[in-house]
Amino acid sequence: MSSHNWVVNNEYQARELCNYIMANVDQKLTYQIKPQTRTSQQNKAIYAYCAHVARELDARGKDMQQVVTMSISPTKELVKLIMWDKVQEALFGRKSSADLLTNEVDDVQRVIGRHLAETHDIDVPFGR
Repeated sequence: MSSHNWVVNNEYQARELCNYIMANVDQKLTYQIKPQTRTSQQNKAIYAYCAHVARELDARGKDMQQVVTMSISPTKELVKLIMWDKVQEALFGRKSSADLLTNEVDDVQRVIGRHLAETHDIDVPFGR
């Protein structure tokens, strides 16, 4: 059976979706309601903004290490995104931790652990 996606932005579209659901009530289908993600226009705006910021920083001779010193409280999501994911990609070229081999997980943790110990006197055991 093929997959269907519906975007509902008005009453007519909502009625059509309801009609579809009622017409297929015997099909044992699963329906999922998700909030709409960014629009293509918003995506273009994000990339245009980032490009403009990059040009301005470059024109002033700034590199990313000088710029990214914002005070943002660490969260597990940020540590994963900014530290873990960057190290695993640098070491093994893997974008997702799901693709890491078991020994590679330990290698990523050792690199991060060594950096935290040497630069911030932080020692966090792994696997607990």
